Amino acid sequence: MLKKLFSGFSSKYFSNEGGYGGIDFVMAYRIIDCFNKGLPQDMDVYDGVAWSVVGPLSKISIEMGSSPVPFPDFTRGQWKNSRSLGVLEIQ
Repeated sequence: MLKKLFSGFSSKYFSNEGGYGGIDFVMAYRIIDCFNKGLPQDMDVYDGVAWSVVGPLSKISIEMGSSPVPFPDFTRGQWKNSRSLGVLEIQ
């Protein structure tokens, strides 16, 4: 599917010059493509917060002698419900 989605672009965009093996370009393209097509983003604010809290929780854990730190449920249990990610749909 990705090959079809990005078939109109030159392979130079996927080279190491693009950063992280070209994935920066792919992610930026995906965001812009979703905006242009009115599609929901593949990540939401809850994903962003969950990814971002790992650093501060790690710091707290280290300060407490590497003790486990509870991971907050920012979704209030909604993570249990499946959600559709447009990137996984074949168009």
